[in-house]
Amino acid sequence: QMALMAMACSHLVLINHKGELSRQLQDLLEVCLFAMKHLQVCRIQPKLLFVLRDQHDRSHGVHGDALRLMRKHLAEASNHLEIKLDDLIALDPGSVFLLPSAFASDLDPHTGQEIRWSTELFAQEALRLRRKIFSDGTSGLAPTCTDGESAPEFSTLPDWCLHAMSVWRVLDRYGPNLLHYKTIQEIEVQREFEDLVKQISAQLINGESGLAAQAKALLSSCTRRLADGEPSEQVDTEFRSSLQALLDTCSSKGIAELERCLQARKSKLPEARHEEAKKKLQTPVEYQGELARYTWTLSLTEAVDRDQLRALKVHFKKTIEELWQAESTRAIAEEQARQVFASEWTAFEDKCRQRFDRTTKSQKQLAEEVCLVFNHVIRQHRHAEQQMHVLELIPATALLSAEPISAWDDTRIAHEFFETRVPQRLAEYATACRGVAGVAVARPPTALHHVAAVKGDELAGLVVPEVFNHLASALDYDTHDSTTQIPASDAILDAIRRLNEAVQAEETGFLAKVGVRFKGGAVAFLNAAHVCLRHSLLNNLARAEKERIEHQWKMLQSHRQHTEEEFISMVRGRTSDAGRAKMLADSFFDVV
Repeated sequence: QMALMAMACSHLVLINHKGELSRQLQDLLEVCLFAMKHLQVCRIQPKLLFVLRDQHDRSHGVHGDALRLMRKHLAEASNHLEIKLDDLIALDPGSVFLLPSAFASDLDPHTGQEIRWSTELFAQEALRLRRKIFSDGTSGLAPTCTDGESAPEFSTLPDWCLHAMSVWRVLDRYGPNLLHYKTIQEIEVQREFEDLVKQISAQLINGESGLAAQAKALLSSCTRRLADGEPSEQVDTEFRSSLQALLDTCSSKGIAELERCLQARKSKLPEARHEEAKKKLQTPVEYQGELARYTWTLSLTEAVDRDQLRALKVHFKKTIEELWQAESTRAIAEEQARQVFASEWTAFEDKCRQRFDRTTKSQKQLAEEVCLVFNHVIRQHRHAEQQMHVLELIPATALLSAEPISAWDDTRIAHEFFETRVPQRLAEYATACRGVAGVAVARPPTALHHVAAVKGDELAGLVVPEVFNHLASALDYDTHDSTTQIPASDAILDAIRRLNEAVQAEETGFLAKVGVRFKGGAVAFLNAAHVCLRHSLLNNLARAEKERIEHQWKMLQSHRQHTEEEFISMVRGRTSDAGRAKMLADSFFDVV
């Protein structure tokens, strides 16, 4: 982390190393290249200068060969990362400076004790190193930035301090996800491992006769049995046991396939990675099981409500029979019937409400499902796509407690994520906006923002609203069909890619045009945007869940009106022998 910090904030990086160029030093630089590619906090191309201390053999031929070998290995590592080494760092043949020992020691011939003294040679070489640093600084290290702008990256000490602070914030929060690797080989093994788990999961879940197809067939079969009138409790028990058997079988197949693939590898995978692979295989299986159980619960609830309503009608018919036996007058019988209906229907509604409460997903449950699928997709694709690697895996508690940037005011967003790169361009853009009649500088009315005054704060008043206008469609996850189920992994992946591409296009397009950029790189804003995307999906699912319950309640109330009319009509028809005979026949049919 400190090495990457030095590279991101310096035009010349002195690597003070005791001894020769080592493999450990090369591994450190390779992992830094990997992090530089993904975090994109290095807006300058640092030149590396290896200062090797305590060198007895200071012949440049030996160390030149070592430097060429290191450059070759770094180039190979950058090829694996699909980047060009020269785009990130400058490493020329003269990038090694050899220093002798700073002190010499010998025995005092008079006392026999060891004495140490500083050498004139070290002082001369240190002075030559200083001259080389200033020479390189004035000739080949002009402070230009990689985005092609002519303005220096930082021309004053306050500019450098602001740059360093923004870089450190990014490294401190998002760097550990990338810098925990020790070597580039470890990164390659992790990539191979992720691809293997992804392939096995896809085959298990979505392959021919996979878990998704089997669960769908089981749902269809059990739903038909409910429609045919089989006891709901018996069908429910059989469904849950059958589904659990499918999940266990699928998990066993996945673990067996994983073991077979790992045994075929030449090198053995560490035990910790082995256990991690098993957990990652289990995640999509468990989620598929939860989807099937939730769909089944909705079907079962509908069937139980239908059975309860049918049983209620039978109960009403028995009640009418009792009223006939009481020999009451017609008015009293109808009044008693309405009272009986109101009482029985209230009890029926209470049972329905309890079932609705059991099947309603809470905000926390929905957040857990949203985070489960998003995190699973990011894990599966982060080694294949650059921007996936810097996305945080957010737990449900963090999602619920986080305030999406769509709820922030523009001044806060401007201060947190944006900085002016070329003030002249921003001033020209602000002048052009003020000169155009009717130019819109406010957010869409759907966003909860208080736009800052344009005068005096162009970032908050002009740039931020325009950025959110451009990103509005990518930040909103519209489920379209008002479904209460989490979208499939492919749909989630498309939404993530769409937002990544929109942020990247905004950075290279509009922001570059107006002389503005993301503070410390786009990583912090990108993660905040993805939290906003998750919140959008969560809110849409919560709204769909509420609409589903309201629809069920409306349907129940429509049944009440129809059932009450039917019940009262039966009571009014009790004076007719034909009416009574018809009702007795209906009761007999219900029993049969």
